Amino acid sequence: MMFALGVGIGLIFYGAAEPVILYAEPPPGGPQPRTDQAAVVGLQYSIFHWALHPWAFFGITGLVLAYSIHNKRRRALVTSALRPLTGHRADGGVGRGINVWVIVTTLVGNAVTLGLGTLQIIAGLGFLWGVGTSTLLLVIVVGTLTIAFLLSAVSGVSKGIKRLADFNVVLALALMGFLLLLGPLQFILNLLSQAIGGYIFNFIPMSFQTGAFDEGTWMQNWTVFFWAWGIAWAPYVGTFLAKISRGRTIREYVMGVLIAPSIATIVWFSIFGGTALDLQLSGTRDIASPAVESAQAALFEVLDAFPLSMVTGLAVITLAAVFFVSGADAGAIVLGAFSSWGDLEPKKWLTASWGLLVGGVALVLLVVGGLDALQWGAIVVSSPAVLVLAALCVALIVDLRRDLRRPTGPGGERPPVVSAAD
Repeated sequence: MMFALGVGIGLIFYGAAEPVILYAEPPPGGPQPRTDQAAVVGLQYSIFHWALHPWAFFGITGLVLAYSIHNKRRRALVTSALRPLTGHRADGGVGRGINVWVIVTTLVGNAVTLGLGTLQIIAGLGFLWGVGTSTLLLVIVVGTLTIAFLLSAVSGVSKGIKRLADFNVVLALALMGFLLLLGPLQFILNLLSQAIGGYIFNFIPMSFQTGAFDEGTWMQNWTVFFWAWGIAWAPYVGTFLAKISRGRTIREYVMGVLIAPSIATIVWFSIFGGTALDLQLSGTRDIASPAVESAQAALFEVLDAFPLSMVTGLAVITLAAVFFVSGADAGAIVLGAFSSWGDLEPKKWLTASWGLLVGGVALVLLVVGGLDALQWGAIVVSSPAVLVLAALCVALIVDLRRDLRRPTGPGGERPPVVSAAD
């Protein structure tokens, strides 16, 4: 479920595309394009963009909210979690301003996801049946997805999100197994080993890379966009994680939210990205050129090189749609909670209203500028949210230190401070 909520649609969109695009267009200061080393760096940066960093955004937000909600008995609001820093101002103009911006950030983050899902589905329709892109088709796909996640959202978390997430996990595993069985297993394992080594060795330098001498827009289109998107989703994913994490320790929470999804993400990119790079390097099929032209087409180009491409292409369309629905319906519920003073069971009409608004914003962004508009939307709304995320970290430290200074019991034992939040 966490996988579907956090990065599901992004993995479908970029799983095969990003490694092979970065093979053709390496990062500033990287290797020469379309070389063996560029292939390694392509997978290395894909892991860098999708493994630990985004889940750290989600995880720290969820941890702070979980501790605030379950241990401190506060409302499910970002401003409530910031109360150790803001004090009574959390209930005044400062708190209301932060809450409004968190809602805007979450709204745009969900709209970006719907936009990516729409582009992936339209690419799949073109691959399977030759359907061309048009404004009418955008309206139809966005409208259909919006109605689908509205139905899922108003049905409740247990009946809607869990069923969709469980279904998509099975379908995603089946698609990975298909490529692993028919794909270049030895090449995937060798490439993964080299990419993981480069990722570990260059983790700090990559984290501080700013592209100071890059005259283009590489950093903006890749690292900045992905992290902005992750920050935009952090309040909503964090709220959902906080809701389902009661009863575990902080250590268990970190392992479950940070380590496990990162491993799953690395496996996903290794299989899909590794297969795409093998097709490219072996000369079997040019994946890079169509991927650079249209990132959403890359996965279908890869699948077209294997048997049953019509079946697997339809599976990708289904994955894209259901991954979006399973994440966006939770987003609509969280937006409802944020706009009803932290009520984790918001009224269904409010949830439905937010769902319609998310669909509308996504459609406007797609019509106005496509993928570029989606990227700029995420970057603009996430910039101030970085400060909020940093403040949440400080607020958690303040809460933990205060609790650790509490008086011990008669036998010298200290009351538990993390048993209710994982």
